[in-house]
Amino acid sequence: MASSRKESYLVLHAQMGDRRALNDLLGLIQSPVYRHILTIVHHEDLAADVLQETFVIIVKKLYWLKEPAAFRAWVYRIATRAAWKAVRKHRPESGMVGEASDEECDGGHSHRSSANPALVRILADEERQILASLMDGITAGCRLVLNLHYFEGMKIREVAEILGISEGTVKSRLGSGLKQLRRLAGNREDWTQT
Repeated sequence: MASSRKESYLVLHAQMGDRRALNDLLGLIQSPVYRHILTIVHHEDLAADVLQETFVIIVKKLYWLKEPAAFRAWVYRIATRAAWKAVRKHRPESGMVGEASDEECDGGHSHRSSANPALVRILADEERQILASLMDGITAGCRLVLNLHYFEGMKIREVAEILGISEGTVKSRLGSGLKQLRRLAGNREDWTQT
């Protein structure tokens, strides 16, 4: 809760033209938003470009944000839209982007993990590698929902709002994603024996 209050405080000060508050605010969200974008685009350079584009939009439109407490969800919506736009734009380039749509949740594979280091910090290094591998093996739509809900700690309502889908769809993708993770974990001897 304290970090949420700090974020709201920084939003208000940034809206009043405080450059230091704006820099601090962008610094707070940089890593989690980058991980979120990477979950969608699967390419580090493209993710960095999308993050930069997201930050430009934030700086231009922050003044009009009416609810400072809604800042993080607002940022994730901007980042999600920019990332899917980049996916559509770069799709023809072979190997650049792994997934075609955030609507998919029943097949396909990615090339990067989106596991939040804060969540997996308690796991042993070997277990972290296994979790990252498992996250790589689930579909794009499910991976996004799992990442936002479990790794970034967002509520189902917030995830639905960010991704522009219903809460029922979020719950369905959570269930499907967890099922995929269980199946993948069951197929790994190194995971089931640790």
